Amino acid sequence: MSALVLLGTPHRGSDYIPWLKNLLALRPTEGAPPYVENLYPASATLTEIGVLFQRYCQDLMVYSFYESRPMAVGMSAVVESSSAVLGVPGEMAAPLNGDHRRICKFSSPEDANYRALIEAFGAINRDLLGRSKFEFLPPRMDCY
Repeated sequence: MSALVLLGTPHRGSDYIPWLKNLLALRPTEGAPPYVENLYPASATLTEIGVLFQRYCQDLMVYSFYESRPMAVGMSAVVESSSAVLGVPGEMAAPLNGDHRRICKFSSPEDANYRALIEAFGAINRDLLGRSKFEFLPPRMDCY
């Protein structure tokens, strides 16, 4: 792997996990999945993953995008930028215009969020083309 593009990933957890856990508990047959416990801020699992990732990301292009809007009035972002940005050397981090649900949904190819991701994928392709004899096709992101 040469690159990683992340959208609203809670590397350090989210303060909204108790709310999410309560909401998921309302599912009649399933309840909250066990992995939700690992998404609390400063959980041992997230901390361990973060430490391990630091060891393996030296040759990796990392793009971390984060939400710039809350899900509802009076809330903060579900995943704050301080949790969504890894802080690894060379990481490119930027906000996308939307809440946690909408940063990965695009209204058209002219959507600013779509364009930001296309630019990131273009940079990744240019980097890969510079390292390889193979020709890579541009990413297809036509599901909006």
